[in-house]
Order: sequence, then C-alpha cells, then structure tokens
Amino acid sequence: MFFSLSVRKLFLYTLLFISTIHAASASVILIGTRIIYPSDKQTVDLKFRSSDNVPSVINIWINRKETSSGSDDAPFVVTPSIFRIDPNKGQSAKLMFTGGDLPGDRETLFFLNFVQLPASSKNENKLLVSYKSTVKLFYRPTGLGYDSEKLDTYLKADLRNLSVGEISITNNSPFYITPTKLQIAKNGKVISLNQETELSMIKPFSSNVFRVKPYSNASDVALSISLINDLGGISTYKITLK
Repeated sequence: MFFSLSVRKLFLYTLLFISTIHAASASVILIGTRIIYPSDKQTVDLKFRSSDNVPSVINIWINRKETSSGSDDAPFVVTPSIFRIDPNKGQSAKLMFTGGDLPGDRETLFFLNFVQLPASSKNENKLLVSYKSTVKLFYRPTGLGYDSEKLDTYLKADLRNLSVGEISITNNSPFYITPTKLQIAKNGKVISLNQETELSMIKPFSSNVFRVKPYSNASDVALSISLINDLGGISTYKITLK
C-alpha cells in the first residue's frame, strides 16, 4: 500500500512541476464495463488495452465507496497494482479476494479505480494529465439460487402513484440492478421515458421510487426497463405490475 500511495503522490508532483497542459483524453481502457467476482474463484483477470502512441503507467486500487479517497479499503488485492502498458498493446492484472465477513445471500458492491499517467517525450515541456476511471466490482456469492440472466422474473412495479409522477420498482433478487432506460407505454404509445442519468441502481432485496411523467390512468399500461447485464451489455425486459 505504501508503494501505491507513493506512486500516486508522484503523479501529483508531476502535475505540479511540469509547465504546460498536455491536452489529451484517456486512452487506456479496462475491457468490460463492470467486474463480477464469483466467490468460488481464486482470481479474476483484469484486461487493459491502450490505444495511445506512447506508453503509460497504470495504478489500480479498490474502494468500498465510489467517493472514497485514493487508498485501498476493500478486501481485494491487484497484482500488479502498478504497471507499464506499451503503445497499442494489452496488459493483464489479477484481482484476488483476501477474505472478509461479506453477506452470503446477496452481492456486495465495491469500486475499482485506475489512473493512467501517459509518458511524454524528453523534448516536450508539457503537463502530464492523469486520467482516473472507475468501474463497479460486484462480489457474488455462489449458490444464490437465482439466475442473473432472468432479472425480469424478480422485478415488480407499483404504478399506484403514477398520477403524481412516481413509480416504485422492487428488486426481489440478490443482484444489484442497474437501469439505463425506463419506459411506460399505453396502446403502443410511449407516455413516459426516463434515461440513464435519471435512474438509480436498485440494491438487492430493496425498492426504489422513480420520478416519471405524471399520467392519470395507470390501467392497461406496459412498463419496460433496460438493464446492464453481466457482460456490460444492455438487456430489456417487461416488468410485471403489482
């Protein structure tokens, strides 16, 4: 951990002492938009890919909360946690759970962060800008008895407050539900549509209330929801109404 913190301090010192801004965008990505860590696995591979024409240094750490500081506070280690990735190349790291008292009947959410510090030519006098990315990491106990590919069977919606612009969706599963679109239609016509920025993640065995366009008659409406699946893609389901 000391080495990890020291390198992050070095990133900061680099930002402070080099004079002009190096305008660029993050060019190293983690393959996949989320990480599923099954509890029966000893390690899970993390695969990175660079599309840059210069090498970069990557530093990885894991937090329990999305807004936590740069120090590791989650029961995982990454090997290596700091590495060089060459131009237009890939690099792998291994994620390992170190143990701890986590619930056995549902997923636990963590956040994996990585910072990219691009290299610069010796002849350039530019500010090296580090880029931080965060992805969700789900620790998933085995033997839950639920199918993550059939999330629609665990979702129920309550539209009794649709007239005041509220609907409640209950997640009767041990999985975190991440919606990207929520659509209400009647007779084939869309009467309300919510996009990703308006939707919050639903925790296991819990309910969320969503603000939607008010509609006076909730009878015979159809509700569909688009969710991020285990592979990072989008799956769309119809939700059973209470």
